[in-house]
Amino acid sequence: HLSLDIYEGTATFLPPENPVPQNLLDAGDIARMAVILRCYQHDFDDPACDWNSHYNNTLKAWTAKENMLPIRILEYYNVSKFEDLPLLFSQRIKNDIPYYQSLGITSFTYMHPPMVNWAMRSLTQVLYAELTADPNADADAIIEEYFQRRFGEYAPDMKKAYALIEQAWLTSANWRAWGSRSILSQLQVWDGCKPASPLNLDAHFANMDALIESGRQSVAMLQEALDIFNSVRKREKKSIAIAANNLFVGTIIPVNPAELHKLQNQSKVEHHIGEHIRLQRYGLNVMALMTEVVNYYHMLYLGNEQKAAEAWHVIEQLEEEAESYYIPLSYEMYKVMVISKDALTRAQLREVIRRCRKDRIANGKE
Repeated sequence: HLSLDIYEGTATFLPPENPVPQNLLDAGDIARMAVILRCYQHDFDDPACDWNSHYNNTLKAWTAKENMLPIRILEYYNVSKFEDLPLLFSQRIKNDIPYYQSLGITSFTYMHPPMVNWAMRSLTQVLYAELTADPNADADAIIEEYFQRRFGEYAPDMKKAYALIEQAWLTSANWRAWGSRSILSQLQVWDGCKPASPLNLDAHFANMDALIESGRQSVAMLQEALDIFNSVRKREKKSIAIAANNLFVGTIIPVNPAELHKLQNQSKVEHHIGEHIRLQRYGLNVMALMTEVVNYYHMLYLGNEQKAAEAWHVIEQLEEEAESYYIPLSYEMYKVMVISKDALTRAQLREVIRRCRKDRIANGKE
């Protein structure tokens, strides 16, 4: 079968002007729309968002054609620029998949599913799988079941933390998407010297001050979520200690996987929370680093040397933290390898910070 990609920046993005040849229809060929540059702050069908209306109008133009190839949606809940960050898209998935179905979309695929360290991203996998199987399913009931079965008595705390994370990363694409509109992409071509102009912002951020404030609000929400995770883990550790199963104590030591599994099952929730904490620290680190690099950029532009120096001091602290641990797995395109990169590399800001440091040395600031 032939799969024709409706892909950003290509000649196949717009629908065909002429009828689809019958042999393609008979062969079961499909057209696959890749929504790689969509916004996750707004629903796919939100007309107020120019990022999404660009895709939505195109999709409706394709589906309005008679005798059209079946359309498949290719989503990117872990687009490569996101670098396995702990992002959540529950509200988008709840709205978007039923909306796609209303346009006649009958199949979906998902680029870059996480291979390890799912943590809070497990909810994305569950919700996506359930709703693509049945777009009319009760999404809220699915979410509730996820929290109850995975976290039990801690479900209310974890729901609050998840909501904070989802809110904090609503502008994830605006910060980190491909293309010249994203904040990260603009920083990556900056020479690290005093900028001649502010970053190019769209309607999602009114100005540079609003962008920086948005980043700091996100950092505060991510820290609050991390605090909740730490509190839950502390409570669970106490609970396990009090109610510990002494099956092996004073008798035998586990000598095979089955016996060890019995012990590990006692701390299943503790392991789940630990995974959340590790990934959340990474997300918090990256958002804080992006925000302070933008703040440094803006202070340089304004000529405020004192504020720029303060921002640089914070950047160096965050840089050191991000260099101190790895984030599992990263696929290297055009090479047969999967490697584990440090968090600074996966933040994609290493070279940006290096150019800033070079400029500071050249100007006697280091």
